[in-house]
Amino acid sequence: MTIVANIFRSSVANAIGIGISAFVQLVSVPVLASAWGPEVYGTWLMLTTIPTYLALTDLGFVQAATSDMTMKSARGEKQAIIEIFSSVFALFIAFAIIVNMVVAAAVWIAVLVDIGWVRDYQLYLHMLAFYSSLTLLSRVNLAGFRANGMYAAGTVSYDTLVLCEGLVTLLVVTLHGGFAAAISTMIVGRLLNMLLLYALLRRRLPWLSYNIEAVSWTELKRLFKPAVSGMAIPVSLSFTLQGTVVLVGAVISPGAAAIFTPVRTLSRIAIQFVGIVNRATMPEIAHTLARDDKRKISQLVLLNCALAVFVLVPAGIAFGFFGDRIVSAWTRGIIQPDRIFVAAMAVSMVLHGGWYLVSNMLLATNSHGDFSKIMVLSAPLTVILVYIGASVGELTGVALATVACEAFCVTGALFALRRTPFNPAYGQMVSRKDNLGR
Repeated sequence: MTIVANIFRSSVANAIGIGISAFVQLVSVPVLASAWGPEVYGTWLMLTTIPTYLALTDLGFVQAATSDMTMKSARGEKQAIIEIFSSVFALFIAFAIIVNMVVAAAVWIAVLVDIGWVRDYQLYLHMLAFYSSLTLLSRVNLAGFRANGMYAAGTVSYDTLVLCEGLVTLLVVTLHGGFAAAISTMIVGRLLNMLLLYALLRRRLPWLSYNIEAVSWTELKRLFKPAVSGMAIPVSLSFTLQGTVVLVGAVISPGAAAIFTPVRTLSRIAIQFVGIVNRATMPEIAHTLARDDKRKISQLVLLNCALAVFVLVPAGIAFGFFGDRIVSAWTRGIIQPDRIFVAAMAVSMVLHGGWYLVSNMLLATNSHGDFSKIMVLSAPLTVILVYIGASVGELTGVALATVACEAFCVTGALFALRRTPFNPAYGQMVSRKDNLGR
């Protein structure tokens, strides 16, 4: 199969997943805002940052395990795949138990010291922690598909089940369901996701199953370093994205969070679409670099540059001019953002998309070490600047703070790119260092 065919097939699978995710996000904002009102909806947004944070407890093991199982699948090492598959699932069960115990202890302490909002929402905090555990465990099934030549089947099946979970949850809310009913629906949906996807995996790959006897501490230790090093980028990004929502809600108001989140969500749709092709190029980038095929490497780099110039920039300009009206129409007039705020968020989107494209190219070749350090630094920088921006300029100040942080990440990504095989002078730099070391 040619490189074009590979990218096309992977892009179709990614497109379906992105489309489902975007659809759920687009539908959920007007439904939840209308059913609960801006203030309650803003509180929901703050509470539901918990699953995102707790999902980070996988420490990058899903990605590391997927990559490792893929290589072993190519060599026909089925027993080794079973060991990795079972070991990671067992590890995630342990993570889930620990995380839920930590959340329970934190909530108990918060109630003792009389933190009002924690006391009011403690049931929902426990429920969301449990849901986060299920989300974590469900990813292992998906890794099994992707590592064994069934990327499209696994991705489409998983995302379809997530779509059903989301739609049923929204239906429950429209029938006057509160937080407890919504989270309960999410929990049931995720349990069904795990059971159905595992059944499909077993049907397609009868030899692959969870086996307690195959759990290997040696395999987990071997995967630890690539997992943690590869996790710095999404961890930092998640703290940046979700932490901003919490800060906006805490410093300004939950209502401000209800304005900020839909605007950012809509602005990032363009990034999701360029990611369809960008992520599809990642395995091809790895293959061509391994073969030292400079012509194809240049073509793949130019393709990613074209995504930035011909998709991200026009999308940013369009959102800057018309985003306020689009958000207002989308939410049926419930949310009406300021035009300057929207324009600043459009600039932030273009910058974010630029470093996102570069970061995936770095991840594809395990050349992301330098950029990971930049992303770790960006997390506290974002917290500081967003807090200042929210305190001084409310939502417009927050938007300008995000522009500054995204510019910092773009600079870091370009700097990191200089010290990778994508830089034509990289080979000469490595040779020079080798000669000096002799």
